[in-house]
Amino acid sequence: MHHHRHRGRRGPGPGQRWYERDNVLERLESYQRDLEQELADVSDLIRRLQEAGTRLLDEWIGALRRQQEHITQFIQRYDERR
Repeated sequence: MHHHRHRGRRGPGPGQRWYERDNVLERLESYQRDLEQELADVSDLIRRLQEAGTRLLDEWIGALRRQQEHITQFIQRYDERR
């Protein structure tokens, strides 16, 4: 039984295609698309948090103003009874 030895290379070895120009460019473009999507997601989250924060702040300010009105009315009634 004879074993044939192949003296030449049959093609790029493992990992060599990783560094081929087209493959590198394709991976970088894919990475850029992923980063752009992630940036869009983060921007959307920031916008939603700002809107929610503004809404909560407005509600809190409204509650404080109502409380201030109640206190002012209480003081006025107290002063009227004196």
